[in-house]
Amino acid sequence: MDETLRRLQAGEQQVARVAQEVLGRLPQQVEAALAGASGDVRTSVGEAARTAQSAALDEVRRALAQHSTAMRDALSLDRDGPVQALRRDVLEQVHASRQELGEQLTQMRALLQAAEAHKAASAKSTRAIGLEWENQAMAIADEVITAAGDRFEPTGSTPAPGGTSRAGDGIATLCAPIAHGRPVRIVVEAKRRSKPLTARQLREELNRSRNLRQAAAGLVLVPTSDEVPGGGRWARVDDASWVVAADDPTVVSLCYLILREMTALLTVRQDDGDEIDLAKVEAHLKWAMSALTELDEVGRLATSAERNLNQLKVVGAGVQKKIRDALTNGLAALHT
Repeated sequence: MDETLRRLQAGEQQVARVAQEVLGRLPQQVEAALAGASGDVRTSVGEAARTAQSAALDEVRRALAQHSTAMRDALSLDRDGPVQALRRDVLEQVHASRQELGEQLTQMRALLQAAEAHKAASAKSTRAIGLEWENQAMAIADEVITAAGDRFEPTGSTPAPGGTSRAGDGIATLCAPIAHGRPVRIVVEAKRRSKPLTARQLREELNRSRNLRQAAAGLVLVPTSDEVPGGGRWARVDDASWVVAADDPTVVSLCYLILREMTALLTVRQDDGDEIDLAKVEAHLKWAMSALTELDEVGRLATSAERNLNQLKVVGAGVQKKIRDALTNGLAALHT
């Protein structure tokens, strides 16, 4: 804006100089034209020319001054005019854009804060659910292990020996008669996932816990059979690692009893000095495993039968409704 005003002023000054030069040459031109006239005539004409020159210069100056004033008023930011109106419109648009951008940033910030709060709440809720299940599972394990005559110790908040890892939620130490005086341990894990772990993942989890807790075997307790690999009540993910659905304490107890016997057998087999009929023990364990498999199959069939029974109830209700509607329509037809 200042540069425009400077250019306008320079143009006005240039116009004034040209006008002054033209009017300044007017007396000489008039005298040249009247060279042959008398002195009085030249004097009178010269005076008239100078008067006209002065008046013309004054008029040019006034016109230029008015023009300058008008241009300054038009370009001024302090007076009403097109430039001021343009400036006001631009400022209003900039203000509106800033306000809109500020509102959008505020909304985005609120959304981010809500997302962070939801994430934190979800994480907290997930941890709370996991901790709640761990407490329930360890209570079940304590009851089952203690009933078998073994000693149970919750270790979920205790680092494993020689490190800081808290893998292994509980430790079952077999009683002396079955362990033949050896420190035989079974690590117990509580797992609950929205997406069930695979057999491979469970095996890796148990192997890590067994190594850290110096345990010979491992047992994972999950809430329902939906999280057991294969969909049964229990599953073996390797020779000394089992997964059991804890919603049936009887199955948990049977699986633990068989696992402890197998673990003790494997431990005894490593010591050639023990005088024990391993073949007889293995035969009993195989029979128990077979019975447990049959029990699991019974559970599967019962679940399937329950689903079929529910389906039969639904179909039966539909058939009853159809019969009732047919009889009602028939009676209505007889009375019409």
